[in-house]
Formats: sequence, structure tokens, C-alpha cells
Amino acid sequence: MCIIYHITVGRQNGKLTEVSLIGKDKIDWRRMEALKDNFSESDLPFMVDVLDWHAISEHFRQVIDTQYEVIITDQGEGSGLG
Repeated sequence: MCIIYHITVGRQNGKLTEVSLIGKDKIDWRRMEALKDNFSESDLPFMVDVLDWHAISEHFRQVIDTQYEVIITDQGEGSGLG
């Protein structure tokens, strides 16, 4: 499962400036690095942090659990975003 979490303090003038893309399932480190590289080289008008759920602190997990959007389920289906 892959989730997206946006940080509300990451908005300037009403525009999103930063989102976190988080893999809740274990992700191969090579795929994780490729995702990071692709997002850093993209023309998106905001920053995308690619994170491994298992590598972030328990406190941050609890914060994320309060508000996130599933974008890819275990079956590879999205929530209808983009």
C-alpha cells in the first residue's frame, strides 16, 4: 500500500509546496532510490518526499495516521487520484 500525506504547513499562498509519498509495504531500496531520483528531477511545482513507513519514527507514523490518502492499495488500485 502506498499513501500520500500532505503537510498543511507546507502550503504557501494556498498552493501545496510539499507532500510525502509513503510506502507502507516494504519497498526495495533500489526502487525507493529510483522514485526519489525521479521526483527530484520532475517538473512538479511542489516537493515530494519519498519515505519508507518502516524507517520513520513511531511519533511521525501516529501523526500520519490521523490524515492521509491511500493512492495505491495492495492490489495496485488507486483511490481515484490523478
